[in-house]
Amino acid sequence: MRSIHRWTKHLLCMFCSLALLAGCGAVTPTTDDKASETEVASEGPTEEELRAQQAALDFAAGIQAMKSGNHKMAREVFLAMTEKYPEYAGPWVNLAILYHRSGENDAAEKAFKTALGITRDNPEIFNQLAIFYRDTGKFYMARDVYEEGISLHPDYAPLRRNAGILYELYMQQNREALEHYQAYIKLKPDDKEVETWIADLTQRLAR
Repeated sequence: MRSIHRWTKHLLCMFCSLALLAGCGAVTPTTDDKASETEVASEGPTEEELRAQQAALDFAAGIQAMKSGNHKMAREVFLAMTEKYPEYAGPWVNLAILYHRSGENDAAEKAFKTALGITRDNPEIFNQLAIFYRDTGKFYMARDVYEEGISLHPDYAPLRRNAGILYELYMQQNREALEHYQAYIKLKPDDKEVETWIADLTQRLAR
């Protein structure tokens, strides 16, 4: 059976997607009037667009600090962003990951929940919160987060894959794990590794 140790690399996956910022990003013209588009473009970026651009730059700086191991600087960047851009969930998610890495799990959980309070439209927040609960031994809470995330985002493959891992390796519920792996493989049919997991579980359940 696959070792739990083998999956530790999944537990603290870097959350560096700019998708959380994209929802509040630059506004593009929707008019079909080409003259109007030219006129708008000539006026330069709006204050909202400049703010979004600066937020993206700040976010990228925080991600770079995380990647380079400068967690103190990353914290400072993301904390500043939570005050300057309270409508963005991304900084809170990365703060949660940083808190968890330093053993501040209460602060991590609070940061994750703050991110979900801002938006439930990004499935990676559910994925990261469930991984956090799994890592801290709160398997049933992880299960609930996965199931809620899947109910809202049924086509987000990482939720299905990681829910399967939770059920199989941490909760020993192979039938439920198989269901999630099968749902995952429909979304990612080229994943040969998960195909082998499905074959293995199917064989074990048939005994």
